[in-house]
Amino acid sequence: MDLGIAGRRAVVRLEGSLAGACRAVLGAEGVELLGDEDLERADIVVAGGARRPASDLLQASSDELYGAWEGVVDAVAAYRRALPHMQQQRWGRFVWVGTAASRSLDADQDDLDLVVTLGMRALHKVIGFDEGPSNVLANTVLRDAQAADDEIAAAVAFLCSEGAGFLTGVVLAIDGATGAAVF
Repeated sequence: MDLGIAGRRAVVRLEGSLAGACRAVLGAEGVELLGDEDLERADIVVAGGARRPASDLLQASSDELYGAWEGVVDAVAAYRRALPHMQQQRWGRFVWVGTAASRSLDADQDDLDLVVTLGMRALHKVIGFDEGPSNVLANTVLRDAQAADDEIAAAVAFLCSEGAGFLTGVVLAIDGATGAAVF
């Protein structure tokens, strides 16, 4: 499939097999894959929260809270580095991959990841409002534990595509309709 992003440059800031799946899909579309040292040249930044075992926000230690929030601080720093280039060329994509639990607040989930994902969803709304007129878009993919890496990667690639050029602040839940959320 031609998503219209051949020749774009991306930094994928994910871990494990999901990082490999996203790199493979973007690479197959002709996107040049860069490292963190090249964020200032990135057209696309894909980031995400760390997957952890279930946690209780109100029982988490201060170190656990700060550790979870470090992912947001790190992502915002990366976005800041990439944004001037995107603004200058009037084209850019930010995609966050977070937990689908942020939609339904189901029990037995990682509360820390849930809060981080909610924060990033809000940040993407702000970026969409501020930068949408410059064609710099920010969207979120919510991942259910059952979703395969290639399913998540396909959603990420779509949100980076020219066809998604009028979508910003959007949340795609890749959850097989398993969550309890209505919206």
